Amino acid sequence: MFRKLRNRFIIINMAITTVILAVAFSAIYVSYAAFENGHANKWRDDPPSVRFFDSNDMRIILEERIEESSASANRLLISLVLIGVATEIMVFFASFYFAENSIQPIRKVYQKQKDFIADASHELKTPIAAALANFEAMETEDGAKTKWSKNTKRELLKIQALATSLLNLAKTEDNKPLVSVDISELVQNLIRQNQRRLKDKTVVSEIESKVCTKTNPEDIKQLFTILLDNAIKYSKHHIGIRLAKNSFTIENDGGTIPVEELPKIFDRFYRADKSRHSNGFGLGLSIAKNIVEKHRWQILVASANDRTKFTVTFG
Repeated sequence: MFRKLRNRFIIINMAITTVILAVAFSAIYVSYAAFENGHANKWRDDPPSVRFFDSNDMRIILEERIEESSASANRLLISLVLIGVATEIMVFFASFYFAENSIQPIRKVYQKQKDFIADASHELKTPIAAALANFEAMETEDGAKTKWSKNTKRELLKIQALATSLLNLAKTEDNKPLVSVDISELVQNLIRQNQRRLKDKTVVSEIESKVCTKTNPEDIKQLFTILLDNAIKYSKHHIGIRLAKNSFTIENDGGTIPVEELPKIFDRFYRADKSRHSNGFGLGLSIAKNIVEKHRWQILVASANDRTKFTVTFG
């Protein structure tokens, strides 16, 4: 992310510098060439009257003058090109230096924010796990689940899910070694693991065999888990899964997402339908997008005719 920001800053600076140099040097060269051509034409049209030179001598002098003007213009052009190249090189290094220094405070603040999310999520998980364990023990001893214990346990589970999501969101920014992963096997395993949740759905799957890509196994598993979980959660009856050589598509019939909502669907804590599935926090698709962007892949969403389709294109 910060590398992209730095590179964008450098590219903008280089583009502005190039345009300014091109306009300025073009004006200088055109002005100089026009002056020399005008001077040469004046000699041609109104040569100086010198009695020591005949007409042939004047023609030779005029040709030499024109050649000298042309050579001067060429020398000026070469000088301007060299000055322009040298200026571009200096601007590049200056831009690189200032860009790196400019984004350092942003990088530090971002790192602190990421560390806070990771630390807070970790600290939240410990007391939540202890509280849930106590509730399990209470329910076992009493032999019955009261209304209040059910409600409290449900809320604790929601907080636990939020803490886990925040921790996963922080982890997606980490740079981990990439290895070759068999995505075909991973998707098939995920479908098998979710058979119980899929029993009331009609699943149509087209999965090519031996589809592999360079990635981090944890990231790719989390990405497809989020997309499959989203499809299961929102679908009414149908889920379509397709894995091709360079793309993964998952479709559900959970309804049409309004066009104005589509650009926001990957935002953190955003939920298009807040009345349904209140146990969600709107972090899943944000995490998925972070994973995709980290790998320099692409994720697209399309929604029409009561169907929503997510497509991940990978390399």
